Amino acid sequence: MFINDCTRMTWVSLLTIKGEVSSKFQQFYQMVETQFHVRIQVLRSDNGGEFLSHDFNQFLQDHGIIHQRSCPYTPQQNGVAERKSRHLLEVIRVSLFGANMPRSFWGEAIVSAAYLINQIPSSILHFQTPLQTLHHHIQTPSTPNLEPRILGCIVFVHLHDHQ
Repeated sequence: MFINDCTRMTWVSLLTIKGEVSSKFQQFYQMVETQFHVRIQVLRSDNGGEFLSHDFNQFLQDHGIIHQRSCPYTPQQNGVAERKSRHLLEVIRVSLFGANMPRSFWGEAIVSAAYLINQIPSSILHFQTPLQTLHHHIQTPSTPNLEPRILGCIVFVHLHDHQ
């Protein structure tokens, strides 16, 4: 998960194994640079092994990104990320519980929660959405306004006859 302090925009990437951190971060770096024409200057992470690989640190060094690591077992040093994680988890629990869905839909729920949080006005952002604030700070490509969906709603598939 990446948190931009100026807009509070949240991006979520699902991983199947921790070893994917380097490749997912590199994809995220390319997306930010291409779509928003800005460079990531600092990455703050916990001291997890997935952030300490030689390839990952070489990528950060090659791109001039400062890697700030918190002390082991001190989540309070990563306060912004910890609060965002707690907020996402609260939304996920409510969504899954409200839709009476099993925990196996956790990945879909977190992606949905991040989307919703990016669309909801915040008092910290003067009652603008994180997406509006991002558009204010950086010229961004237009994105379609997707209709909201209810997590766990019944869906029917219509197949056309090809006769």
